[in-house]
Amino acid sequence: MNELLREHPIFLCGNPRSGTSLLRALFDGHPQVIAYPYESFFFRGFLPQAAKRDIDGKVDLASRYLLQFMGLRREMVEDFENFHPNESTVHEFAEMCLSIQHQIVANGYRHDGDLLAAAVLAFGEVYGFVDENSRFWLEKSIYNEFFADQIYSWWPDARCIHLVRDPRDVFASYQPRRRNVLARKFSLRWARSVEKGLENQKVFGKDRYLLINYEQLVNDLEGTMHQLAEFLGITDHQILRVPSLMGEPWKANSTFSEKFSEISSKPIGRWKTEIPARDVQIIEQIAKKPMSDLGYPAETHWSLLTSLLILRGYLSFYRDALKNIDPIDIYGVE
Repeated sequence: MNELLREHPIFLCGNPRSGTSLLRALFDGHPQVIAYPYESFFFRGFLPQAAKRDIDGKVDLASRYLLQFMGLRREMVEDFENFHPNESTVHEFAEMCLSIQHQIVANGYRHDGDLLAAAVLAFGEVYGFVDENSRFWLEKSIYNEFFADQIYSWWPDARCIHLVRDPRDVFASYQPRRRNVLARKFSLRWARSVEKGLENQKVFGKDRYLLINYEQLVNDLEGTMHQLAEFLGITDHQILRVPSLMGEPWKANSTFSEKFSEISSKPIGRWKTEIPARDVQIIEQIAKKPMSDLGYPAETHWSLLTSLLILRGYLSFYRDALKNIDPIDIYGVE
């Protein structure tokens, strides 16, 4: 069963603060989907570290890196001396490590993508989420859209769902967390992500790569989840309307420390009171084309001062490119 199941991943794509965590939480309890509970950063984090290792070294790294959602990796690194996991946690972690090894032995190793599949299915097996109904496994990491070529090369039957959100609201959500992120650099990155998603949809087809608006998801949860169930060919189960994390109620990870008992449209349009007018101008001038393509109308007019600030941003962007600094990576991992 695992050998067939590993061929059918779902990858959630998009910028940070775009609602991908909510979407993952909506898939969490579906009986046909094994939803990995946290981001693996497989493409941007694991693969570069695994590149120069042999297969045994890669399997070992997969156990230590891809299972970090347990909280083990972070706590052991930050406070190893005071880290005392309970017996159940250690047992589950050990079982997942063994499961990764067993799957690679039983199903074979073709490429590094098999390690991600093995990690997700190991999680599913240990926690009892894998059974005869399982059809897909799901992984969500920010910027998965930039690795679509690799995804479809390894998994031709993969499905990608790219969630996009009004960049002004994304920036409003960013600011309390990262006040050092400038509007001009943020806008270039947001536009690059969206343009890549639109390109992926053209290259791989809407039957394999789908763009969904966050606003559509929040305002029409019923219709959007029905559309996604049809896109994946899974049962349109009512549980798709109830966000959860490993079967437990999910709390929204709002930047503004809000806890919603149900999915709320309150964050939509928050940018109007949360970010300065100059930043709004910068975002709208830089990202005007992809915003228009996605149905986000601009509300400000062209400004010479804003254009000069944008030019400065472009110069910085290309300076980083000449230094081989990925324009995404300059913001770090959320």
